[in-house]
Amino acid sequence: MSWCDKLASTPGVGVRFNKIFAPAATQMAAITPLVSKWVDDKGRQAFTLDQQDAFGFQLTTNDGFGYLVNPEYITVDFKYRLRLQNRSAQPPTLEMMSRPAPYTEVLPEISRRLIEVVKPIIGAIPRTLVGIGVISTTVVSESEAPPGIRRFLEHVARPWSASLSAYNLHLTADLAGKKDGGAKDRCTHTLTKSEEGDDNFLTIRLDWMRTFDEKKPPPFSTLEEQLKLAQKEALEYFEDIGQGDRFDENIRNARS
Repeated sequence: MSWCDKLASTPGVGVRFNKIFAPAATQMAAITPLVSKWVDDKGRQAFTLDQQDAFGFQLTTNDGFGYLVNPEYITVDFKYRLRLQNRSAQPPTLEMMSRPAPYTEVLPEISRRLIEVVKPIIGAIPRTLVGIGVISTTVVSESEAPPGIRRFLEHVARPWSASLSAYNLHLTADLAGKKDGGAKDRCTHTLTKSEEGDDNFLTIRLDWMRTFDEKKPPPFSTLEEQLKLAQKEALEYFEDIGQGDRFDENIRNARS
């Protein structure tokens, strides 16, 4: 089982295209048949339009799936969503509208939804596939963080001989290994902890990205295959970071 499952991480998947400033109305019209199905059992609208401008928009379904369409990216992510539920003669209570599920179970569902949105938009406005990204976001106490993350934070804190009370660390690293077609992988690692609030939790965001060679982009017809491969390799990298072996010089040298 992945540590992303154990720690209730939430996923996101996105595709990057050559930048085209197509009207938001044209792109929205392309997915109208899909969005029209987003209704509850009483036929009521089961999504919100969170933002819209001339060239893009954001939608969120009641069960927590967020869609972003802009001139360069189309993404789908998942966040737990709550709402106030009225009760007779009592104060309202919070109701979770999203169904809790493990990271590795939600990730394929997000990819399915992404393809479901991308296909009609690409059909209306042809684009060239530039890259694919897979995201993991985790909110956890430092003591329950993966060992690799704890070892990294201990390394950062070493000059002060004490734990760090607050931080905002942002690192982007190119990942080794030659990929087919000249693709390049990298990952952005963001670790944040604020002194504000009572929980003082650590937020871990890992943003794995694969960028294709501009001269040899993969055909759009292979997108589903490319997404499956990206998910597999991103998860392997997330596990590696969580395990923390790369912080051991002997293991790192043995790998190379």
